Amino acid sequence: MPTTGLALTIGKSKEHAITAIQKFNPEHLILITSDDLASTTRRRLTQWKKQFDLKGTVLVIEDLFGRHGAENIMNQTFIALDALQAMECEKIYLGITGGTMHMSAIASSVATMSGIPIFYVKQPEPGQVVQPNKDVLVMPNNRAYRSISSLPPEVIEFLGAALSKADEEEDTIIQFEEFEAAGIPPQILLVLVQLGLLEPQPERKFLMTYAGEAIVRLVRDSPNFERLIELMNPSEEKQAYADTMFQ
Repeated sequence: MPTTGLALTIGKSKEHAITAIQKFNPEHLILITSDDLASTTRRRLTQWKKQFDLKGTVLVIEDLFGRHGAENIMNQTFIALDALQAMECEKIYLGITGGTMHMSAIASSVATMSGIPIFYVKQPEPGQVVQPNKDVLVMPNNRAYRSISSLPPEVIEFLGAALSKADEEEDTIIQFEEFEAAGIPPQILLVLVQLGLLEPQPERKFLMTYAGEAIVRLVRDSPNFERLIELMNPSEEKQAYADTMFQ
């Protein structure tokens, strides 16, 4: 199994951290917090190490609201991500749910520069229990967007059609046989899984993740993609005009 590392910005609330741990089951956890919450965060980490059988540490942002607060947030986030990479974690995620808004914003910027996926833990609807697989939203990143954008248009069309067929309240599930029938090579399927856009399920099924759905919609609905499809499949009127242009 791939080794997973999590870095989380964290403030007074701890529920989002527990949900993230349950979702990703990390071997390594780094908590990024302010100096006034350092002792509380260390106590929580000590408990989570025992409870979830993981290793971890706490990084403290000094002078959070001072003149160099933004720079300190950036430095600690870089240190966290570099440390997880040095531990040779095969999967690394940054959670931005906890802490102040400027902690989340600056940490997101660092993750974007580092090519690390960002996730947010949303609150469940009133009366509903927390569901890690549903309430943890992994955001699309540049690498995934570029990879999807560079796929053959027919693959994007296939993914968009699968997304359109699914009920808005239900997950998008694609059978392996559907990929085969569409002529999509296994190598492309593997790339989509590695990018976190598809998750393998039992019985040779694949779940399209939140990030996958967002990117497919974004790419498919872009004017550039629409123009490309139009060029590949011109209307009868435009095709007739093109046929007579060079006669």
